[in-house]
This record gives sequence, C-alpha cells and structure tokens, in this order.
Amino acid sequence: MSARNEYEILLKQTGRVIWLYGLSGSGKSTLTEALRQELLRRGTYAVILDGDAIRGTLNSDLGFSPEDRHENLRRTAELARFLAQRGIIVLTSFITPFRSSREMIHQILHDVSHTIGFLNANLKTCKQRDPKGIYRAHAEGRLKSLTGVDASFEIGPHDFEVNTDTQTAAESLKDLIQTLKF
Repeated sequence: MSARNEYEILLKQTGRVIWLYGLSGSGKSTLTEALRQELLRRGTYAVILDGDAIRGTLNSDLGFSPEDRHENLRRTAELARFLAQRGIIVLTSFITPFRSSREMIHQILHDVSHTIGFLNANLKTCKQRDPKGIYRAHAEGRLKSLTGVDASFEIGPHDFEVNTDTQTAAESLKDLIQTLKF
C-alpha cells in the first residue's frame, strides 16, 4: 500500500485540487470558503490556498511582474499537489491571469485529481464589489497595471465555469457543488 493510499484511508477521502480563477471581485475567496464550510459540514476535510494569504506568507518574496506571478502560481501548484497526494482536498483561489500558467498548473498536477474553474463576473460587477479597494485605488492612480483593466487577463481553457455575475453566492455555491459532484 502506498503512502498516498494510507492517507486517503485515514482521512476517508481522496485528495484533489479545485483551482478557481477569475478577476479580483469575482467571488473566488467567498466561494472557496463557502465550499470549505459545506465540505466540513459533510465531514470532509479541505484546506484553502488563497492568493492573498499565500502572497503574505510562503511567497512574500515575490512581486507582481509576469515572472513573479508565474512563480507564485508554480509554488502554489506544487504545494497543492503535495497536499492532494496526502488525501487532502485543496481549494485554491487565485486570479491566474495567463493561459500559460494554467497549462503549467495542469502539468504540475498531472498525477492528482484536479479541475480548474473560471468564476465569470464582468468587470463592472467586480468594480462594484471591490472587496479590497483595488479598483478604487487604480481609478485614483494609486495602483498601476491592474489585471483585467490595463493588464492582461486571458480566459480559458478551464474545466468548468460558474457565472458569479448574475447569481447570489448561495446559487454559485450550489452550481459549484453540482459541477464538482460533491
């Protein structure tokens, strides 16, 4: 029996990675936390790797250049793989603006169950939500090169899409759970 099987037997679950991407304000953090709480309610153990938390800890040495963004996602994908191999369900929420980064994530996660989902909310909605005040800071000139505004954000490829633009958080969570077959 492999160590992976031992972990999965102990936890009574199979490790996997659910990678959510989308613009700031699209609902990534909200949905990953709601999904984690629902899984916990069902007796399933899941951890969240959130872009802000990872940038403030493990990847605090990285900036926001395209190279640093790519490295941030590479390190996170490696950590997600490590955890999933130990029977943990890993929920990630990262903007992940480039197709090349999502392709790299697929390659890193090649030997663990994983799925990448796009949280679709239009820029107007994200600006209205603006949970971190970054769209306001950008409009005031305090922040340059904002993803989806004047910095590139490439949609696709992804395994599924949840329209968080027109749905409530509860409706989006229901769609997410049905899509992921939890």
